[in-house]
Amino acid sequence: MTCAKPQTSNVESLVPDQATIAVNESYTVTCHDGYKTNTTTLTCLESGKLQPETFKCVKSNCNCHRRLSEIFMVFCFRFLLFIVRLVLKLKVDDLVIIIV
Repeated sequence: MTCAKPQTSNVESLVPDQATIAVNESYTVTCHDGYKTNTTTLTCLESGKLQPETFKCVKSNCNCHRRLSEIFMVFCFRFLLFIVRLVLKLKVDDLVIIIV
């Protein structure tokens, strides 16, 4: 007995990428960014049905991934700015030592 790969929208990937899987094997579900699902694993049962039988990738109310990436970008920018200021300060201090 095998289970057929389900067809649904907003799914980025179902792994393994094959048309059917054997009993006790599973598909791993990954939704597109901004979407979430009630499960990440679909397991093939002896009945030839996947468990859970239905799943969807639905629009997430949270833009968490986008927000986290924005926070990370701001952090990186501030860190880079800190490094630039540190390097400039060191160069100015070096000049003062050379002049003295």
